[in-house]
Amino acid sequence: MTQNNVHIPLQTYLTLQADRLQRDIPTIDHDTWTWTNGTYHNGLRAPAVRWSPFYGQVLLRNDDVDGSYDGLGVRLPVWG
Repeated sequence: MTQNNVHIPLQTYLTLQADRLQRDIPTIDHDTWTWTNGTYHNGLRAPAVRWSPFYGQVLLRNDDVDGSYDGLGVRLPVWG
């Protein structure tokens, strides 16, 4: 198991969401955030995404890799 196969790449997430929306099937998430692959700021922050039915778009944010809250959960470790 590596960092690259634990967290979904952002491009894959966007493609899956677009496909589900076009086929009118439930989105991957709508009330929780999903960690995606990669880090920023020397490994201290990582990207998280979710589908927002309110805005009708995918929301993208970055959060502390060691952070956790009820809508996001815990990010698995980043291996070097």
